[in-house]
Amino acid sequence: MEKHVRLVYPGTVRKAKEAVKKANEILGNPEFYDQIRGYRTFDTTDLSPEVIAGMMEDGDHRITVDLSVLILNTKAASSSPERITLSYWNFSTHLPSAVNTLIHETVNAMDRFRNQAKNKPLENRPQPTAPWVIGAIAEIMVK
Repeated sequence: MEKHVRLVYPGTVRKAKEAVKKANEILGNPEFYDQIRGYRTFDTTDLSPEVIAGMMEDGDHRITVDLSVLILNTKAASSSPERITLSYWNFSTHLPSAVNTLIHETVNAMDRFRNQAKNKPLENRPQPTAPWVIGAIAEIMVK
């Protein structure tokens, strides 16, 4: 069985199903983690690219993806280490962009998981650039 972080979408909305399927393909691709490891550092995070890639590649962590009609001001949010909520209205129908958003929020969820395990509060922490960079890597891999 694959050990990498995986997204689980129990719904039936096509744009979300396709994006989750493609995101999981990328999350299962060793080349994706090699590209993350190719960076020397990420701004505003104490984690090295090697550690971030390792958490995602070897984590055997499942994250449920929900779709909500109530989220109006953003595309998606990781509300916990186990959940990503997508906006029905703002989540992109353009597959590369949708996968970027999912991978970005996966990195945020894994950061929440790490902080929860260390009993570190999330308040007053700067937003790391790692989710943006790693999401962009995934978006390029879709194209």
